[in-house]
Amino acid sequence: MTEEAKISQVLAWYARYVDARDGTTQKGIFTEDVVLEIFCNVNGERKLTYGPTVGNDVIEHATNHVLPKHAPGGWSHHFTMDHIITIDGDTAKLNAQFFTTKAHAILEPEGGWPEGTFGSQGHLTIEGTGYYDCDLKKVDGQWKISHHRVVNDLPWIFPK
Repeated sequence: MTEEAKISQVLAWYARYVDARDGTTQKGIFTEDVVLEIFCNVNGERKLTYGPTVGNDVIEHATNHVLPKHAPGGWSHHFTMDHIITIDGDTAKLNAQFFTTKAHAILEPEGGWPEGTFGSQGHLTIEGTGYYDCDLKKVDGQWKISHHRVVNDLPWIFPK
């Protein structure tokens, strides 16, 4: 596997761990001293809305306890695309576009589905779009995110 593919996979695992709200496993894809910053893009300018915070334990806590749990029949999916990767020795930069969706399932009614019911039951909504802008370091042969910037196209509000 190429170094570019390994770096791209780090972001793929990030997306899956966020969707699963699994900060404990997710912690392993970040350096111990990772810096996290979350921005929104306002008229072409980045406005810091969260952070900077330091430490993969902070990210673990946020994923496990700050992000809302999925409702019954609900899930989220983070999609990343157009990865731009540059590598310089044991450091790298990754910039990727993203969008997130929320799945809202209609749960099976008591007594079963009505006659003639077919296909997916529920709907998807797009929850956000933006860019991931990451710095990575190779640590013990593994690529890890050392600076994670999430740049949302929409304002993202955190609970106080």
